[in-house]
Amino acid sequence: MAKAPIFFNCLNCTAYCCTYGHIPVTKTDIKRLAKHFGIPSDAARKKFTKKDGKGGRVLRHRFDAIFHSACRFLDQETRLCTIHKAR
Repeated sequence: MAKAPIFFNCLNCTAYCCTYGHIPVTKTDIKRLAKHFGIPSDAARKKFTKKDGKGGRVLRHRFDAIFHSACRFLDQETRLCTIHKAR
């Protein structure tokens, strides 16, 4: 028997998922980010991601007033992702 999907209401959260130290990014994700920002994929990879030490890439973080560190795309006011639609 298949499990029922779990739905989340991000409006009731302070963005826990954006504070994970390891937010993996695929090559396809990087292409989407590049398209969203109108820059080449290589520029998006360098600007928005970093190596994870395991051969992959993760999103870069920046200072966060609540968790001290969060994804660079987290809106500090609304606590919502600013690139969710682009991913």
